[in-house]
Amino acid sequence: MGKKKNIDGDAFAMALRKRYRKALLSMGLPSSFHIYESPRFCPGFAEGDFPDARLLRFLRRTYAELPTYDRQVLLAEILEKGRYYPFWYEEWGSKKEIQKRVDTLLLSIREKMKTRGIRL
Repeated sequence: MGKKKNIDGDAFAMALRKRYRKALLSMGLPSSFHIYESPRFCPGFAEGDFPDARLLRFLRRTYAELPTYDRQVLLAEILEKGRYYPFWYEEWGSKKEIQKRVDTLLLSIREKMKTRGIRL
């Protein structure tokens, strides 16, 4: 049963990563932008009319609210996985500890997205 949960988490992470990059492109930004570099979006935009801006605002706010360690995990293991070598593993924790954090973050993000009506 734990295996199924992990596969679902991996699938959600891949879908979120793909949707995040697509949202950046649709807003006229390069897909290589980091969430902390993305511009703030005009509050006058109707969120329902711009689902990409809504997702980016959500991810930016989520990132800003996280402690430093979790920000690094969100970037390197969820939003930008595979783009950079995870050199910080050596100093901050084992792969098992990092994966545990990833799973917790993904669950939290998934639940927040559901309650806010944000879809991938």
